[in-house]
Amino acid sequence: MPTLDFTKPLFALAPLAGFTDLPFRSVVKKFGADFTVSEMISSNALAFKSKKTFKMLEKNPLETPYSIQIAGSDLDIIRQAVELINERDGVDVIDLNCGCPAPKVVNNLQGSSLLTDLPRMAETIRTIKQYSNKEYTSVKMRLGFNEKNHVAQAKLCEDSGADFIAVHGRTKAGKYKATVD
Repeated sequence: MPTLDFTKPLFALAPLAGFTDLPFRSVVKKFGADFTVSEMISSNALAFKSKKTFKMLEKNPLETPYSIQIAGSDLDIIRQAVELINERDGVDVIDLNCGCPAPKVVNNLQGSSLLTDLPRMAETIRTIKQYSNKEYTSVKMRLGFNEKNHVAQAKLCEDSGADFIAVHGRTKAGKYKATVD
């Protein structure tokens, strides 16, 4: 039986770097979240085996199902990160971040910058899907970078092997202040 039941609405904790750490996720799970997602994890930091990054992957036993969200676009680094996540028990989903608008993320061709390079986005999703031993591959994305392009992006995610997507209802240009659509 699948870990996630898509026949009903799912209440998931949206990942937010600096906020959705282990204590916060534990509280949210106790209040009824269907599943939780780690903070955004740098695939580079994971591939280089940063102790701080491995600490960020820790989860509460109540966090079932559990998703680890990674950011990156270097396919070899993504593969290495996925292989390290594969070694962890209790992880059901590997989620690709295509939504972070932070300049330091976007300037490294990660997060929402993937929305400007759909072939790279597709290849990154396919790489995760190919190397992951987890039940699901998912994508968190925005409505677009500067302009809305969410229908084409969602279709690309599906065609590339994503099992589901989560949509932040703003463009990258809208950051966190624009009205949610």
